[in-house]
Amino acid sequence: MCRNDLKAMNEEREQLQRKIERCKRRTSRRPDMGNLLKTCERLRLEMERTQELKMQKMDQERAVEFPYL
Repeated sequence: MCRNDLKAMNEEREQLQRKIERCKRRTSRRPDMGNLLKTCERLRLEMERTQELKMQKMDQERAVEFPYL
């Protein structure tokens, strides 16, 4: 990699670190943050499960449509 790429990557890393710190400061003031995080985790898991079920449904529909493939 050339120096310019490394410099740009370091700058981007620093920007991301600042953004993370701002988010941490904002969220640390919320008394219900634990509940929000748990709710977000459950939502993410449900969305992943929904996606898995959609894929299973598509596979099963294909198996019925083309049973010999």
